[in-house]
Parts: sequence; C-alpha cells; structure tokens
Amino acid sequence: MARVLFPALVAVLLAASPGAAAQSASQLLEKGIYTEETVGDLDGAIKIYKQIVAEAKANRKFAAQAQYRLGHCLWKQGKKEEGKQAFQALIQDFPEQAELVQKAREFVPAEPQQPELKLDPLPWVDGEHLELRIKLAGGLEIGEFILSARSGKVDGREVWYLALNRNIAPNAPNLALSRVVADRRTFQPISSTFRHSLMGTVEGEYTAKQVTVRSRGVDGKESVKKLDLDGVYYDNEQGWHAFRLLPLTDNYKGSMPICATFGGGLMKLETEVTGKETIEVAAGKFECYKLLVKPVQQTFWISSDSHRYAVKFEAGGVIGELQSIRQVKPGETVSYDDPKLGFSLSTPADWYVIPDKTAAKESERVLMLVDPEAEAVSALVVQPLESLKEQQRTSLRAWAEERLAEGKKVHKGHQVRPDSWQERKVAGHPALSYVADFEQGSTKRAKYCVFVLGKSTAAHFSANTERDRLEEFRKKFDKIIDGYKAK
Repeated sequence: MARVLFPALVAVLLAASPGAAAQSASQLLEKGIYTEETVGDLDGAIKIYKQIVAEAKANRKFAAQAQYRLGHCLWKQGKKEEGKQAFQALIQDFPEQAELVQKAREFVPAEPQQPELKLDPLPWVDGEHLELRIKLAGGLEIGEFILSARSGKVDGREVWYLALNRNIAPNAPNLALSRVVADRRTFQPISSTFRHSLMGTVEGEYTAKQVTVRSRGVDGKESVKKLDLDGVYYDNEQGWHAFRLLPLTDNYKGSMPICATFGGGLMKLETEVTGKETIEVAAGKFECYKLLVKPVQQTFWISSDSHRYAVKFEAGGVIGELQSIRQVKPGETVSYDDPKLGFSLSTPADWYVIPDKTAAKESERVLMLVDPEAEAVSALVVQPLESLKEQQRTSLRAWAEERLAEGKKVHKGHQVRPDSWQERKVAGHPALSYVADFEQGSTKRAKYCVFVLGKSTAAHFSANTERDRLEEFRKKFDKIIDGYKAK
C-alpha cells in the first residue's frame, strides 16, 4: 500500500463564555497585577497568573492577559527562555487576542522562515483508539488500521504519543507501526518511528532546524541522512491526527509542509474540502467533511462534530471505514465472548480481537489478535471438538503434528525446534505448545503454537514474528492465552 501523506494545520477560535466565572477571573487578574506592580512579589504574581490560565480557559480574554503577564514576570526575573515560552504559548493558544499577540511578538521576534502553522484545540481524549477496517473496492476485508493517542512525558516535557498500527493481509505478513512523539502544546514532532515487516525501519529525530533520519532495511543495511528545515515541518505519520485539528468548513483550503521520513523527504501538500456527506459505518452515522489531499489524490471523511473522527478514507485502491471508538486506560481489559461455541477471551484493552470473515469453515471461529506494537501475526482458531479427526480428539501431539505438516507446505525452511515441545494447562484443559522456525523472503521468523483440547471445543493459538523478537513477545502472548476460557 502507498504511504499516506497529510495536509495543513491551522487554528479556529474557542468561544468565550460569560458569567460568574468571568467575574472571578477578573478579580484574580486584578489581584495578580496588584501583587506584581504594587507589592513587587513576582513569584506570588506568577502563581496567580498560572492559576488564571489553568482555571479560566473559557474566559479567554482574562486567561490571555494572565498568560501575557506571566511571560512579563518571568522576563523581569531574567528567565528569558521561560518567558519566551510563555509568550509563545500566548501566540499559539490565544490567536484571537490580536493586541496581546502583537505585544508578545516583541519578545519572540519572527525568524526568516515559513510561518508556523496554528492548531485547533485537540478533539481526542487521552487514550483514544479508532479502529478502521480496510477493504478492497469490491468489499473484501484485508485488514485494519488502529489510530491512537495517549499523553506522556519525555525528559519532563509533556507530549502526545500518536500511533498508527497497520495490519494488512495478515498471512503475508504485512504489519506496520508508526509512532510520533509530538510536543503536547505545539503538536510539533520530536521524534518518529516507522516500522514495516516488508520494508524495514526508519527513525526521525527533530530539532528546530534539522531532522536526522536513520534507516535500516529488512536486509540489515543502514543509512543516515540529515534534512535541513526552513521552518516547522510535521511528520507524515502524525497526519491522521493532523486532519482532526483542521478548521474545516465548506470552502476550506490549506497546505502543510511535511517530512515523509520513509523516502519522501520534505514536501508540501494541498488540501481542500470538496463537500459534506453523511457517512454510515459500523461505528455509527456521521456528517463529514470530504477532504481531498493533493497531489497524492487521497480522500478522507472527517466528522463535523467536536470529535473530528477519521470516519472513512480512500487511498491507493483501498477503502477504510471506522469500526469502533474506544478509550484505553492503563490496566483495563476487554472481553470477547462467543456463546455459540462456548468460549471467551480476555485481553488488555490495547489489543484487538477481530473475527476473520474469510474463514474457510462455517463451524470454525477464526480471530485475528492484533497487538499494539504490531510485532506479530497472531490468531486464535476455535472449532467444535467433534470436527477434529478421531485420533486428534485424544492426542494433542497428533493434532499438532498435522498442523506442522501444513506449515512445511506453506513456509520455506519450516522446522520445529525439537526441545520446544511443552505440555501445559490452558483454562484447566490439557494443552501442548511448540516453536517452529521458517523464512519469509529475506527475514528469519519463528512461530509459536499452542493447542488446547476442551470438553466440547478445540483451540489453536498461533503467533509468528521476527525470530529475535519471539522470546519477549511470547511472554505477552502467554498472558493472552491465559485469558482464554472454554467448556
């Protein structure tokens, strides 16, 4: 699949809300000015101004004045770098306060570079996951994209971790994970990673003037290059999130400078809203802006509500549609239940259990198990015990040996590790596991399989990944297996 490139970022204004809170913010501002100018207590004034900014976001006039005075106090204390950051925050967060912005710019001189793009307030919640099912134009499902955002800190700096997990044609395997670490306030990239099972890994490290790109192909060859930046560039892999920050209107047009670390280099993309459409997908019905990205000729439908969900896209001959919306919190789990076959599976909330609709047998349930790091092609196949051959119903080894024989027909160099056979228990039922090595093109991979014989069902777990990743991934996968329950 072609890489997806993305458009410009600009801001819209937040509406101010009047009322009692405005009076409170006004009184606090007067107290802060008194503390600063009459008492001369800069530290005390800074505390008050920070309180106003934190508590009076809806009263933007007072919050902006407090933000400006915060910068001024820091400047008076000789903390010019912190003061500059405070003035930059005013310019970034309160663009409608034109007079104050103009004053702030006196402390943050414009540099001879392309203008910095402004952003809308973030529409997503911390830990949000959007799952999009990917299909061909004829309707055949071939995988999924999982778009996520979570907050964090890097060296004390508040950031967003913006990720896109791609799982396409799992039997290939065609797995990819991209992740951008972006400054939480400015959305500007700090670092990025793009890892693809068929193409290799690319990492980008950003400074104000340069991005360093380090690449390693699947053949092991490495390279380093540096790209000079003449202004703010956004990483290609944060583009999905960037769409949700655009001030989309019926006549919107914009452009965005981006850095596509995977071979694309620096470029500008043009975007245009070509209309509004109501789109119905598995996640619901949404009124959407239809956004065309040129020159790559890709189309995205972004919901017009406050969430700005990525509802649908068409690119490179494939279609993606929003399947589910989930907020993932640390330590939470989700469950998949199948009352017909009588089994369930519990996984961490950032894993996805996706039924494979192309399963060959109606009696079987084939579930793709998508891990958050796109490390492995993983699956669970559950079938009625009576569907196994008579010998396999009583002998786990006989069942496993037959699957091994099938693997040798499919994978080059497929060979079980003789010392890997292990008897165990899963959900209180007898189970057997092994590890087999094989080659996928130029990549050495390994497959971990676990077979479970229940009273009325038979289950087969499998996960294949790069050989040197197997041992660490196996620890995670065993926890998934431990979440299996069956009759």
